[in-house]
Amino acid sequence: MFGNLITEMVARDLSEHDLAIMLGCSVPVVRRKLCGVAPFTLGDIEILMKLFPHRPFESLFSETEEPRG
Repeated sequence: MFGNLITEMVARDLSEHDLAIMLGCSVPVVRRKLCGVAPFTLGDIEILMKLFPHRPFESLFSETEEPRG
């Protein structure tokens, strides 16, 4: 599970539905990606890095959650 990514979504009040629209996929696909069952595409990563520019790639896509500071 990508806890840091989910934390950033919550901080910006973004739902799985919002993310699905941005990534051009369905909500079930977003859920599978957030849980690590389905991979994020390079296009997905580019969109998310622009959406959360303050988070380094390694942090945003880490499978262990880091404290916000």
